[in-house]
Amino acid sequence: MKKTSGFYLLMVGVVLSAAVVVSGLTPRSGGPQNSNSSTTNVPADVAEPQVDLSGTYTGGLALTGSHEMSGAGTITITGNQVTIEAGGMTHNGRIYAVTTRGYTGVTMYFPDVPDSATKAGLVVMARAKKKGDRLTLTPVPNARNNASFR
Repeated sequence: MKKTSGFYLLMVGVVLSAAVVVSGLTPRSGGPQNSNSSTTNVPADVAEPQVDLSGTYTGGLALTGSHEMSGAGTITITGNQVTIEAGGMTHNGRIYAVTTRGYTGVTMYFPDVPDSATKAGLVVMARAKKKGDRLTLTPVPNARNNASFR
């Protein structure tokens, strides 16, 4: 039960984070402040630190779900920008990765690829593991769009 609830908590965090990344919302300075606002400290065991996966990785790439893409490929990540290339296709987007409860969840957003179900930009989820100069992406159970990379 603990692993399942932790997984769902991560997925909610990843989806909400993706919504912020997709919408381009950022805190503004200089505007009126809410007089009811306060600072809240998040316990260390609940915090979701963002992970920098920057690098260029080669391997077998597969996207499944609303957009199929597979073959020998390259993933290039610079900060929160991501480019994937495989099977003669190239897509540019944004990536957001957080580590919680012992694993790293990744959400990638590709505005140039319409999701067949929503007609909005494609959102892809995966679990990431970076060891040295290698990146591995594994599918997330029950996600509509998944990525696999080895």
